[in-house]
Parts: sequence; C-alpha cells; structure tokens
Amino acid sequence: MNSRYYKIVTGVLLFSAILTACSGVAVQATPETATPDATGTPVPTTPRSTADSTRTASEWVGVVEAMGPDSWTISGQAVAITPQTEIKGSINAGDAVKVHSFLSDAGVLTALEIEPAPASSAADSGSPAPFGEFEYFGSVESIAPDRWMISGIAFTITGQTEIKDVIGAGNLVKVHAFFGSDHSRIAREIELASPADSSRVGRVEFTGTVEAILANGWLISGQTVLRTASTEMKGAIQVGDAVKVEGLLNPDGTISALEIGTPGADGSGDDSPDSGDDKGGDSGKSGSSGN
Repeated sequence: MNSRYYKIVTGVLLFSAILTACSGVAVQATPETATPDATGTPVPTTPRSTADSTRTASEWVGVVEAMGPDSWTISGQAVAITPQTEIKGSINAGDAVKVHSFLSDAGVLTALEIEPAPASSAADSGSPAPFGEFEYFGSVESIAPDRWMISGIAFTITGQTEIKDVIGAGNLVKVHAFFGSDHSRIAREIELASPADSSRVGRVEFTGTVEAILANGWLISGQTVLRTASTEMKGAIQVGDAVKVEGLLNPDGTISALEIGTPGADGSGDDSPDSGDDKGGDSGKSGSSGN
C-alpha cells in the first residue's frame, strides 16, 4: 500500500515539473527598490543620470544671507539645494562663498557645490565679475570702521573686507562688492584705481541672470536695472540669460544701464571688466586705510 502511495506522489511531482518546464515561464528577480536615506528620501540604487553634468556650469562668489534645507539666498540670488549639492567646509550666514551652479531646465539656479571663498578668489581669477558681485569706481569721501562713502554711495565694511594699499579720503578706488538683500552694498575688497579709471567714477559693472523683464528695464540677480535713452543693447535679452551690465549705481540701489548684453554678443565679451588685481606685488595681502 505504501509503495503504491509513494509511486502516485512521485508521478504527480514529476508531471508538475514537466508542465512547468514546457510552459516557458521564467522566474524574474524582484526589482531592487530604492533605499531611504536618513531623511526618508529614497536614494536610487542605479547610477544617477548624467544630464546635470552636461549642463553649462558657472562659478561665482557671493555672501550667504539665508540658509534653508532646499534653498539658500546668496547675494540676493535664490539658489536651489538638492541632495546632490556638495557643501564644503563650515558655512554660516554672512560668509563669502564660491558657488558652482547651473540653470535647470525649469530655469532654477541650482548649486552643484558651495565652498568658502578664499580671499581675492574672484579678483585673482581674471574673469568678469561673477553672479552677485560687482565692480564700482569712485572717490573716497569718508572712512568709518563699518562704512565707507565712495562717490555718494555707502559701502558696508565687514571683518572679511580686504583693504589693499593705504587709502585715504580723496583717493580714486575700485571696489569689489556684493549686493545685499536690502540693496545694501557689502565691500569684499577695496583697492586703489589707476588714473585711467577716473572716467569710470560712479560706474558699476557686473554679470547676472535676467529674472524678469520690466516695463522700464530688467530684474537681474535681484537688482533693478533701468533702461534709459542712453542704454546700449548688445544682443537680444530674454529671461534666464546671463548678461553683463555696465551702468551708473544710484543711491536708491537701482542701476541705470549704460550697456547691457549677453557675453560675446557684438564683441561684448571682449571688453569685460578687469576683475584681476592691477598690482601683482601685493596680491592677497591686506593693507591699511588712512584718513
């Protein structure tokens, strides 16, 4: 009896195995799911798309004004922070930083990397003034520990401001500064200008991103740039474009554009402001101011 029972069971199992083999049904592995990170955000197990690495990236220097989990405000510019953003070193509000960023397909300025800005990093690069920073030429009218008046414009002096050369009232200077969120001007570096720069007194030069087109001008990296009868346009300008601006800095924080255009348009890339230091001997050294 037992022998017959075992034969029946064996036959049934063998028949089932034959049916499975003939059906051609293959057992598929369960797809590997994303594993949540510490914040609960799923982290893909497959390699991240390299689309971001193919976008044109820019490097610029600015002052951190606000820090949030997914967005920082740097010199008036909102910068998106993503899980891929690399934050180097210890950074706090008020610090000068160097930002590596790109514009996403949606037009959002997104940080790839943020790190503390070394002294004179932008000035020594030899490239046009970066996003958020501008150059200004003027005559020193008064000097105080936390504020200098230069051709009618007040500049805030911080512990990070580098004063190059011995500078006193009446001297012609070139200022590398940042726009604050309240339209204040925060000086990063002040140095003596050459006599040839006397024709540029009151002028500001910077590169920024067009955020909006206004009835009488543009909103560029948080700054209102006014179009006047004297404004020279170089190339077509659209929202999202990186543009170079040369104009007159007004006491109310607006800028009256003398020339505006996309870098390289009609040769505008050939006359970019000289952000490099004119004096090679004392580069990177802090000087003292005089009255």
